[in-house]
Amino acid sequence: MIDDWINPITVLQVKNAFITLLNFSMVGVFASILVADRDNWRDTYWQACFWIMVYLIGEAAEQFWYWAWRHFANGNPYWLTDWRMLSVIGLNGIIALGGIYIIKVFTAARYGHRLWVAVSGMCFLLALASLALPKHG
Repeated sequence: MIDDWINPITVLQVKNAFITLLNFSMVGVFASILVADRDNWRDTYWQACFWIMVYLIGEAAEQFWYWAWRHFANGNPYWLTDWRMLSVIGLNGIIALGGIYIIKVFTAARYGHRLWVAVSGMCFLLALASLALPKHG
């Protein structure tokens, strides 16, 4: 139905560009807070800001990558080879690292220092289990 009035790829391109710019803007906000408050780097608030910023850097870079993929390669899966695929995996590693440490910072005082390990492990196991889901086509 959406094809009748607008191209879905155009919608995705505008969405990716907007999210990329929004994420980089948020990185700027968090970076300015961290620089202004750099003497309190051991404070939980500072650590939370730092790891949220790391997460957003990964998200922003990955959204930019998807925008570039659709813009320059028209979403061609053959473009996902060699260094390009390693780039996506690396960006996902940054996102995962930021996400894991966000959970650690926000749960350590209330739930102990092991919850983040359990949550990370469960996410990894569920991700592996997703390989067993039936594929379409």
